[in-house]
Amino acid sequence: MNVLKALKRFAIVVPTALLLVAAAGPAARAQVSGALFTTNSDCSGVDLNIYKDKKDVYINGGPRKPGAAGLPPGNYFVQVTDPSGKVLLGVPPKDNKGPIPQVVVDHRGEFVDPATGLGHCYQLWAILRYPNNGRVGYDNTPNRGNEYKVWISKDSSFTNSESKTDNFKVKGQPVTSINGYKFYDYNRNKIWDESDDTEPPIPGWMIRLKNATTKEVLASTLTDGGGRYEFLVPQDGSNYTVEEVMPKEEFNPIDKSGHWIATTDKESSTLEANKNAITVGLVDGKITLFGNVCVTHKPGDGRTRGFWHNKNGLDVMSANINPATNPKVSYGDDALAFIQGHNLIDLDGSPFVPKNLAEFQDWLVGPTVNASTMATMLSSQMIATALNVRYGFLDGDGSVMFADPALADFNGMTVQELINAANKGGGGYSPALLKDALDTLNNTGNDGDAKAYLLIIERKPCLFTYELVAP
Repeated sequence: MNVLKALKRFAIVVPTALLLVAAAGPAARAQVSGALFTTNSDCSGVDLNIYKDKKDVYINGGPRKPGAAGLPPGNYFVQVTDPSGKVLLGVPPKDNKGPIPQVVVDHRGEFVDPATGLGHCYQLWAILRYPNNGRVGYDNTPNRGNEYKVWISKDSSFTNSESKTDNFKVKGQPVTSINGYKFYDYNRNKIWDESDDTEPPIPGWMIRLKNATTKEVLASTLTDGGGRYEFLVPQDGSNYTVEEVMPKEEFNPIDKSGHWIATTDKESSTLEANKNAITVGLVDGKITLFGNVCVTHKPGDGRTRGFWHNKNGLDVMSANINPATNPKVSYGDDALAFIQGHNLIDLDGSPFVPKNLAEFQDWLVGPTVNASTMATMLSSQMIATALNVRYGFLDGDGSVMFADPALADFNGMTVQELINAANKGGGGYSPALLKDALDTLNNTGNDGDAKAYLLIIERKPCLFTYELVAP
């Protein structure tokens, strides 16, 4: 018998009194009377609750106890969700007018067969449809305990006040683990160097499981003490993505506080929950990893080319000590040898190797901004930055963040990496933009509006908190 077709003939089969009561029912918003419970195929069990297979689950309803009121008579919609009610697993079928009710309750408040009017229980599998494709049946629950919630309601939106629910479990449901790790990527190479004590796992980090198509968040979890997360999903071919949730301290140059920066993609590739549990949860043969570093702001104290041209700069180079160290450390090589070790370009495009500091200082302020001298401008800003690092005005290991969006390609690079790129004539970057980036760094000692922020990567993970609560 086709239950849904029989429901469409219900007005012919069921007594008129039932229909009249059903029509008048919505006027009252009191708690729905009666009970809903799961049973077996012969309708003999009451609240069996645990089943071997999803197709073994039937539903029935009536008075909660002998002599009590049954369910209000009429036509009812049925749906299945996870225990929280947030994840929709099975929905009513639809026609061109909308959802079709699946269950009939008679004047006694009990489930009946719409074709015969006799007592009847309904197989959940047969009366539900998958939410995503409309085929017969219902999805597996994402709940770790394989628990489901079934709902009945005269209201197809299943408001709580109009609904009855019952929970049940399906044992032996095939599930797949999607898992991975969260780690501190101190060297920012996107690889977890587990043997390095500077790259520990990060516990307590929020990870989300999402539907790859709709982007709906299906579940959230926090990494355990070993930095591991895991989601158990049904082996039904559904596609998922996994994403990390950044704490509220994610980098914002305005407040200059400690922040977390992702070194790997914040969202994984699509993972298919298929029948092979060995490959699910892996991306390109590797477990999905999320790497991050924590950075703190350090004000820049760069000195301009003009500083290194004048007496103040000459005094620093002549003393040849790093004032940032305690006690102050003298360098083994002198300032001139350090300068000569860099690729400086003269106005005519030839290499420039100064014979003394005075010749270097004269060259340093000679170049002007035009196309024919861009290489000279770049090398002059580069050597000024290198001297700033050598003598402690800038931290060569500090990452940079620029306020100018035109310099965004350099965000996250270290000061020394910028110097190295310029020393190669640009290193694949625009020489003009790289020159501007170095110029900005060399002016951080003068600019009150902080056009560049130096970020120091902490050797250990910082504390973090979330404004969000895992659903």
